[in-house]
Amino acid sequence: MLYGYMGKLLFVDLSTGTWEVRPLSEELAKNFIGGYGIGAKILYDEMPAHTDVFAPESMIGFMSGPMSASRAFFGGRYMVVSKSPVTGMWNDANSGGYFGAQLRHSGFDGVFVKGISDKPVYLYLNNGEVEIRDASHLWGKRTIEVETILRDEVGKDMNAAIIGPAGEHMSHMACVMNDEHRAAGRGGTGAVMGSKKLKAVVVRGDQEVPIYDKAKLVALNRQVADDMLHGSNKEVRDWGNWGTPGQMKAMLLIDDAGVKNWSSTYEADYPLDKGNAIYEPAYETGYKSKRYVCHCCPLGCGATYEINDPKGKLPKRGASRPEYESQAGLSSNMLNSDRDAVVYINYLTNEYGFDAIAFINTLSWACECYEKGVLTREQLNGIDYKWGDPEAMEAVAEAMCNFDGEIGRILTNGTQYAADLLGKGHEYLFTIGGIESALHDPRNSPWYLIEGAIEPTPGRHMKSPLGGALRGKDKETRYNQRGLGFTAAKLKSENMFSECCCYCHMYDSPIAGLKWDYLEAITGFTYTPMERHMVGMRIFHMRNAFNVREGWKRGDFKFSDKIIGKPPLESGANAGVTHNVDQGIDTFYEAMWLDMDGKPYKETLEWLGGMDEVIADLYGA
Repeated sequence: MLYGYMGKLLFVDLSTGTWEVRPLSEELAKNFIGGYGIGAKILYDEMPAHTDVFAPESMIGFMSGPMSASRAFFGGRYMVVSKSPVTGMWNDANSGGYFGAQLRHSGFDGVFVKGISDKPVYLYLNNGEVEIRDASHLWGKRTIEVETILRDEVGKDMNAAIIGPAGEHMSHMACVMNDEHRAAGRGGTGAVMGSKKLKAVVVRGDQEVPIYDKAKLVALNRQVADDMLHGSNKEVRDWGNWGTPGQMKAMLLIDDAGVKNWSSTYEADYPLDKGNAIYEPAYETGYKSKRYVCHCCPLGCGATYEINDPKGKLPKRGASRPEYESQAGLSSNMLNSDRDAVVYINYLTNEYGFDAIAFINTLSWACECYEKGVLTREQLNGIDYKWGDPEAMEAVAEAMCNFDGEIGRILTNGTQYAADLLGKGHEYLFTIGGIESALHDPRNSPWYLIEGAIEPTPGRHMKSPLGGALRGKDKETRYNQRGLGFTAAKLKSENMFSECCCYCHMYDSPIAGLKWDYLEAITGFTYTPMERHMVGMRIFHMRNAFNVREGWKRGDFKFSDKIIGKPPLESGANAGVTHNVDQGIDTFYEAMWLDMDGKPYKETLEWLGGMDEVIADLYGA
């Protein structure tokens, strides 16, 4: 018996309206765990090399992990895998909420979709049964409205991964939404769904995941709960009180949060008292907040607001509390101190199905381009788009969401696309591989840059564990690239394993030392210390091999000038610094057993095992 998994993968072809259920083998589960590990292996095997991202042969997958629906604390995430319309390379994005658990309750560990439907459809998975249903009545509608309609159609106990108008328009910033405000956000996954006319994947059921050792699982949960309640780490409890926005002031103080489209610092342009309405706990004042908890989460770092909205733009039912990325991007990075505008624009990104990080960076890039004469008032639909003007910021955001006028033509595919379209404005980009940075400044720690460039999905702060660990340290420590490649490789391996189990990163403090114990309790799988490292390495190399087969090599995920400090900032913690990260990339590649172009050695793939197809493709039979 395969413990910890439902043992079934669903493959759907929308061109033919057919599907196939395949067994999930123990070998695949043990070698690649779940999430984007299994997802990368399947897309590598199923998608021909050089498939266009919007072609019928292009595939998108929705994968759970062994923690999903297992009742393990912090195991509430799932992953979407595909090619990225931004990079043309591998893409994965993950989200919390309840979709991952409900996918498993519906009878499947994952679902993979290819083909293009001739009309809008949604997939309905219910206790092992599969239907492709007409979604013409849902096309054009926003995500929360779609979720409400679907609950009326199939039952209140369903969950769904949905695209909004952004996905329908195949915006490069389109994401996949679930549970109203949870997003598989990065890299344009929603555009792939839109290209297939796939409005939603709806899951429902009551099937249970078989657990290897239920008593051990319960004991581990109790240990975590005790640590959270009585442990010395107050920061964990603060995450529950204030969520990710609670770090806003601290990130400004170490010059990690962006200011004025990453061109300035809080000391120069966003004095700390300007953000008083934004910092915790002040940003809760005047909002009636209800804590939001993802599946099997003992923390509850999310929240929904009931808002007294004098502008009448928000629904009476309320809106989600913005995460740190939206909060920082719409406040300090826009020189804005109007918290209602932050909540409203964040609500728009969820409703229309945009990746909030990319969308918000596009707002700040456009503002700087307007200030510097790259964008005209006419190109901004007549809006006088100035720093710190919440009404102008809202108007530009609304036009982007509605694909309205010149704003819709220029901005709704993100900053790299816009700069290339205009043929100017590249000096104001803050990107790696064309992907907008999260609101943690890579200039603060060059390991953000290093890991962002070598990652198969560039520019992801959550896949930069060493960069996150070094931010805020003294310059000598955080700018050091010597000898840290092996540390980065070890942390990268652990990161790959954790995410593919579908753990939430909020687990890091209370259960970081227990994650392998959880996996053993759920699946019965045991690994030696070396095998544990190999699991994470294998997952990384599978994702990387997808790109290498496409022709990717080192340097193809380019840095914009601004993100490396060219020209350097004039004040703050990163003043006078322009980063060259070649040394760090060299040491990382050496530690990950890659050549200096990022291609895996044949011996590496042979040692890892489970990579026969990759060896044949890259080195011949």
